[in-house]
Amino acid sequence: MEISNLAKIKMSEEKSEIRHKIWTIMEKKGVARFPRPIKGRIPNFEGAEKAAENLKNFLVSQNGLKLASR
Repeated sequence: MEISNLAKIKMSEEKSEIRHKIWTIMEKKGVARFPRPIKGRIPNFEGAEKAAENLKNFLVSQNGLKLASR
């Protein structure tokens, strides 16, 4: 089933709104890391390494994936 152009626009607007809210929260809580400003990109943040490890462990446990280590 194909998504209509109107639905795609709505989803894009919703994603943009969520991104702006998250960027604002990260700035207010002081968890964003260099480089700044964080708005307009995927930001680095305190706990990023732990979050990546948790995601890797989740994917491995859910899908049996083997991911390359750094």
